[in-house]
Amino acid sequence: MLSIPIKLNLPRIPHLVTSLPGPRAQAIVQRDRAVTSPSYTRDYPLVVSRGQGCMVEDVDGNVFLDMTAGIAVTATGHAHPEVVKAIQEQSARLLHMSGTDFYYEPMVELAEQLAIRAPYPRFDFDETALGMGVEIFVRCVKKFFS
Repeated sequence: MLSIPIKLNLPRIPHLVTSLPGPRAQAIVQRDRAVTSPSYTRDYPLVVSRGQGCMVEDVDGNVFLDMTAGIAVTATGHAHPEVVKAIQEQSARLLHMSGTDFYYEPMVELAEQLAIRAPYPRFDFDETALGMGVEIFVRCVKKFFS
């Protein structure tokens, strides 16, 4: 098993300790360019090491406010204890199951709970819909309060 030492408390504000990108980040970016397709683009040379809440730390120890949402993710922040616990519990039961191939009771339970709270009775669980969770949430709130 991969063992990575984790510092627990990142600063709550950005903190730079090197010029950007730092020397370790520069080396990793060069290694990546030598072996990864140029079609796999990045907007900036940030090499993230870990995250906590809304902060991310790069491989050189620089800390940034994470202003990205990712793809198909929920904005819970990095390493939220409740999310980590839920992931650990779920991965001990079943790591992946495509809801378009088979039925899975927790997916039905989630849809039932969403249907109780949302202004429409059915949910589309494809990857695009899950990736747009914030937009879906905003639409629900707007509809509820209009």
